[in-house]
Amino acid sequence: EARRQAWRYFGGFWVWLASIGAAGALLGALLVFWLQGRADAREFGQYPRIYCLSAGGQIATNPEGRRFCGVWIDPPPQ
Repeated sequence: EARRQAWRYFGGFWVWLASIGAAGALLGALLVFWLQGRADAREFGQYPRIYCLSAGGQIATNPEGRRFCGVWIDPPPQ
């Protein structure tokens, strides 16, 4: 009986479920934050054309014929 009373006093099933969900969301957010930089750098190295264009860059060719991702920092002339 005391266990049931304590369960009701501390919110029961829904509070337990919400606290588990909040803890899972916090751990998930921390994991994504930790992995984000590593995964992006690796993927950019493997698929530079896709990520260059989606990041606002432009594929350019230097005088030797090598291609690179260029990101303009000045606005285009008007």
